[in-house]
Amino acid sequence: MKSTRPFRLLFVEDSDQLRETMAILLEADGREVVTTATAEEALALHTADPFDLVVTDLTLGAMSGVDLARAVLARDPAGWVVLASGYAIDPGLRALGRNVRVLAKPFTSAAIEAVVGEAGGAT
Repeated sequence: MKSTRPFRLLFVEDSDQLRETMAILLEADGREVVTTATAEEALALHTADPFDLVVTDLTLGAMSGVDLARAVLARDPAGWVVLASGYAIDPGLRALGRNVRVLAKPFTSAAIEAVVGEAGGAT
């Protein structure tokens, strides 16, 4: 029997406009998209009810996207995390976990959907 639980995606971005745009683009049947502006809030949300995929900007406030990724992966080493940035991204960040992906901004909707599909959230 197929689960009726939606694929849960957490999008972490400090730019209000980008966060709102991505929430709209990522919406789909069978998906729950939650957004937040800070890594601290994202970690609290993920700790309370884990997400299937966390997509985070690298450059946030006091807690960076890399710090968030490490905390998420410490709880679930098989978790899915996408690190995104408009700045140069260290390819070594992929070594954080087997399900860590890196996307340079601006990324296409096809690029993010490919990762969502890889993580099991294809619609």
